[in-house]
Amino acid sequence: MYFCRHKYIMNPKVSLVIGIVCISFSPIFVKLAEAAPLASGFYRIFIAWLFLAPYCIAGKKLKIGYKDLAVALLGGVVFGADIAVWNISLMKISATISTLIANLAPVWVGLLSFLVLRKKSGALFWTGTWVAIGVWLYW
Repeated sequence: MYFCRHKYIMNPKVSLVIGIVCISFSPIFVKLAEAAPLASGFYRIFIAWLFLAPYCIAGKKLKIGYKDLAVALLGGVVFGADIAVWNISLMKISATISTLIANLAPVWVGLLSFLVLRKKSGALFWTGTWVAIGVWLYW
């Protein structure tokens, strides 16, 4: 199963810096848009799709089975709901707290996987989790 493969691999550190910059400016752009939160979230995803879909389809890099397509669509719906709720929260509370809570999602997934599925993570995960929770509680 693969969705869109390419020959060029970006340096992970460069990708991390780009991701941090994008996450940092996202709430500012949403607040400055002066549009409805759901409309802002829709266009954020739609514009990204406009750039990514032609690359994957025209390059014939998109190969997916029906079962994988169903999982991808479900993931897309959940991601869309996440973006919608985050955009609404930006209008209700400060951008700092809203973004911090939204970006702590991996922490909650890790904690729930331990509590519900009894899957044990490594020491590095737990160290990062406690640092993230500490920052969250500090604010």
